[in-house]
Amino acid sequence: MTDHHPLLSGYAVWLEPAESHRATLRSLVNRLAEEQPPALRFEPHVTLYHPVALDRPLDAVVASLRSLASHVKGQLRLELLPAQGGQHYYQSVLAPVVPDEALLALRAAAEASWGPIEKPYFAHLSLLYGDLDHERRAGIARGVNELRALPKALELDSVVLVRAVGRADEWEVVHREALG
Repeated sequence: MTDHHPLLSGYAVWLEPAESHRATLRSLVNRLAEEQPPALRFEPHVTLYHPVALDRPLDAVVASLRSLASHVKGQLRLELLPAQGGQHYYQSVLAPVVPDEALLALRAAAEASWGPIEKPYFAHLSLLYGDLDHERRAGIARGVNELRALPKALELDSVVLVRAVGRADEWEVVHREALG
């Protein structure tokens, strides 16, 4: 693995796991990062939308985020598939999420607020960012699955606006809004 960290520049909108899952998932993400230096730690999340342009007024972005959060009645509960190796640095190891009607409606509302994204939406729980070869990614995913480290369903309780500028360890949460 090289020390190549693609730099991002924009706001990211994440769905954050409920407290019942957050600590366990954070521990898993941190352990995987420690085992794969120079991988970086990050908060567990499912990306709903990226990027929101940084030149948009922050108060308008937060207002849209609040509107998104109000579309959901309580927590989202999504089926989580087994971990797998991904194809990109920011999707090195992940667990796909089965996109249900509520998640897809939330994504559509995000695109209505900030514009359509050309790439198809691939809902997933990020587990490891890194510049690893395919075999290594697959091996790490296999290890996660053998440990049964992931829940079968993921409860998400908030939508989070993250200023994703630079490396993952430089990103900062700008606003958090409870769903519902």
